[in-house]
Amino acid sequence: MEYIVTQIEYFTKYLESKWIRSAPIFYVMTGILLSSINSLLSKTLGMNANQIVFGRGIIVCIIGKLVTQQQNINLYGFDAGIYQKLLLRSLIGCFATLLFYTGLFYVNISEAQVLMQTTSFWTTILGIYILKTEQFSWRLVLNFLFCFMGIILLVQPPFLRKLAGEYEIADEKQNQFLGCLILLLSSMLFSLVQVLIKNLSHNVNQLVIPQYFSITSIIFSSFLATCNPDMIWRVPSVGDLIKLCLIGIVSYLQQLLMNRAYMKGNLTEMAMLGQTQLIYGYLFDILRGAHISFLSICGSILIASSICKRILEKNKVQDQLSK
Repeated sequence: MEYIVTQIEYFTKYLESKWIRSAPIFYVMTGILLSSINSLLSKTLGMNANQIVFGRGIIVCIIGKLVTQQQNINLYGFDAGIYQKLLLRSLIGCFATLLFYTGLFYVNISEAQVLMQTTSFWTTILGIYILKTEQFSWRLVLNFLFCFMGIILLVQPPFLRKLAGEYEIADEKQNQFLGCLILLLSSMLFSLVQVLIKNLSHNVNQLVIPQYFSITSIIFSSFLATCNPDMIWRVPSVGDLIKLCLIGIVSYLQQLLMNRAYMKGNLTEMAMLGQTQLIYGYLFDILRGAHISFLSICGSILIASSICKRILEKNKVQDQLSK
C-alpha cells in the first residue's frame, strides 16, 4: 500500500508540474467516469441500498486508514466544534448516500446523475436564505423554472407521456416518480454536505473527512439493519462481493480526484466539465439496454442547460467583484 501511495504522489506531482492546466481537467473527467462506474455497479448489484452503504463504508475505511497512516495524518485531537461538524457532515452524508442508492434502483443512471447535479441549486438557496452569501435575482428564478420544468419531464407525468406517444405502465410510472423524489431529497442533503465540507476544509486535512464518514456509514447502516427487518443483509455471492469492493475503491478514488480538481483548477471550468457526467450516464444506460424515454432526454437537457447557465452567471459576478 505504501508503494501505491508513493507512486500516486509521484504521478500527481509530475502531472501538475508538466501540465498545470490539463491536470485538473484529467482529474475531473476521471472522477466523473468513476462516479458513473459507481452508479453502474450499484445498479447491477443484487443488494439493498443499506447493505451497499455498509460495504462501501468498510472498504473506504480500510483504504483511508492505510493512506492516512502512511501520510502521518492525524485523525484525532480536534476541538469539540470540529468534532460536531465532522459528525453532522457524516450523518447527513450517510443518509444522503443511502437515499441516492435507493433512488438509483427506480430510475436510469443518466436520470439519477442529472438529478444529483441539482445540488448546486439547493446550495444557492442555502446561500440566499441561510448563509447570506448569495443574492436573489430574477435570472436565478428563471434558471430555477427551467430546472423545475426539466424535473417534471424526468418524472414523466401521464399527460406528457400521452403527448409524447409513450405507453404508460402503472408500476413504471410509480417507480419513476418515487425514484425522482428520493434523488431530489438526496441532492438537497448533499448541498448541506458541501457547505459543511467547505467549513471543515480550513480546519482538517481532506483525507480526514471521508474517514469519519466511512465509520459513521458502518454504524448507521448497522443500526438500520437492526431496527428494520427489510434491511437485514444477505450473504453476497462472489460476483456481488467483487462489485461491492469495487464500489468502495471507486468511491474513494472519485472523492480524492474531484477534491483535487476543484483545488487545482478553475472552479467554473470544473463545474462545467462536471455536466459531461450525463454523457457517461446515457452511454452506460445504452450499454445495459435500458429504455430511454424522449421525455427523459428533454428533461436532462433542460436541467443541464440551467445548471450551466447558473455556473456562467456566478462566474461573471465573481469576475466583476474581483476587478
